[in-house]
Amino acid sequence: MKKEEILMKAADLVSNSRQESHGDTFKNHEQIADYWNTYLDNKLKPMASITPDEVAMMLGLLKVSRSQVGKHNIDDYVDGAAYMAIAGELKLERGEIMGEVTRQHVMKLNKENK
Repeated sequence: MKKEEILMKAADLVSNSRQESHGDTFKNHEQIADYWNTYLDNKLKPMASITPDEVAMMLGLLKVSRSQVGKHNIDDYVDGAAYMAIAGELKLERGEIMGEVTRQHVMKLNKENK
């Protein structure tokens, strides 16, 4: 696909079906910003960085926001679940999940998956 085709597809998406499926553009992005600001409140410190699992969490929040604005779209729920699963897997791989999953269990899982 050439750059011109990509731009035409993007123009079609933002001009037509997105408004119907995601609601008002400003309201949609305002709500996403609210979710992300709440999530990032403690993380927006000088030299703080966002981890890959946090990116997945924020994309999940984007899907939560989209599920509340505009036309009902099952993809928002499927994609949101997928992003949460990705976030969990990334945290698990780094041994950062507390509770029943221990670092030893993570190491065992990593060995089994190799």
